[in-house]
Amino acid sequence: MARDMLMNQVNTSARGSDLSKLNDAATTITQEAAIRNMNRDIQEATDAELAQMEAAAEAAAQLAAECVEADAPNSDDDDLLNDPDLAALTAKRLEAMKLRHVKDKMQHAQGHGEYREIVEEDFLKEVCGSEWVIVHFYHLEFIRCKV
Repeated sequence: MARDMLMNQVNTSARGSDLSKLNDAATTITQEAAIRNMNRDIQEATDAELAQMEAAAEAAAQLAAECVEADAPNSDDDDLLNDPDLAALTAKRLEAMKLRHVKDKMQHAQGHGEYREIVEEDFLKEVCGSEWVIVHFYHLEFIRCKV
């Protein structure tokens, strides 16, 4: 009788640990799928924003060219407007701004720029995904940490 009770307790605790492992694995898989979906949605939104930015930049350039032509068709500013070096610098700077915008969007999606509390089990997943991280360790029992 005692042996049956002991075996029952062992089986129950083994099932509990197996269930806990399965729950942990399901949680991890769900989190990874959510992150993939969120990254895909952010990439699509960023692509749409970049297309809008390009269209706006092109429209602004056309408007500027029309304004200059209407104001003074023979002015000295034509040299600046048609300067290939200046156009190359403008294109290079615009591309750098686009890349920075995409990088900022991706970092924001990863949680950069926000203050949050994470538990010990999630620490490595949160910290190892970024090049730069600021971490504040604290314990509620320490008086200095309550500040």
